[in-house]
Amino acid sequence: MFNNKIQSELVKNATSLLTFLENEDKDFILLVQPSDITFNPQLPEGMLSNEEVVPFHIINYTKETFNVDGDNVFFEAGFGSSDNMIGSVLEISIENIFRIIIDNDIVYQNPYFKTSLKKENSEDENRSMNAFLNNKSNSHFFK
Repeated sequence: MFNNKIQSELVKNATSLLTFLENEDKDFILLVQPSDITFNPQLPEGMLSNEEVVPFHIINYTKETFNVDGDNVFFEAGFGSSDNMIGSVLEISIENIFRIIIDNDIVYQNPYFKTSLKKENSEDENRSMNAFLNNKSNSHFFK
């Protein structure tokens, strides 16, 4: 029950951030699982990456079409090569956004998002912490 309240607050925060970005002249990136996206029209099979999470760079024309409406974001994006470009309007539920990135900084991350990327980050943090703890020159931090 408490986690639902936290998740609801996170969605509110993400919605507020995305609404702010919608009105600012600032590019950003959304990381989303392809299975959580509605395409209109549908993309041909194999057009989208098979990655677990895909980035959408909200810049230029895509930024102009970006719109926050309720608990969803909509924007138009082009897929394929320049001589075989297919345009589609994407609809993404804000609760399904994994990360929002501005200038290489993660400004929002959904901790309830299920992905192996979080596990990789956790393993990196553990390796980093172990390296720090095992370095004798850092012993003065533990007195």
